[in-house]
Amino acid sequence: MGLGLLGQQPGAGERVVEFVAVPARPDVLEKLVLVGDQLAQLGGDCRKVLNLFFAGESMENIAQALGYASAGYAKKRKFQCKKQLIGLIREDRRYEELSG
Repeated sequence: MGLGLLGQQPGAGERVVEFVAVPARPDVLEKLVLVGDQLAQLGGDCRKVLNLFFAGESMENIAQALGYASAGYAKKRKFQCKKQLIGLIREDRRYEELSG
């Protein structure tokens, strides 16, 4: 069994997806699969920014890890990449099915 966020064991009825323990509900898992699939469609830079952000890294750490000049630029890239990810998710046919 994997570890959840901050190294905690997932509780009963939860599964580890990436670094987060989530309820083992099919609808939640399907939404996470959708997000993961669309995240994989992003360019490498956006994937790196968002993966670091979703892992809880600070903007300062993201900027340093990716060689950006400032935390402000990392924040701008995160915003741009999240916007792109949301667009890809909304274009996916599964989005309508899971939203209703």
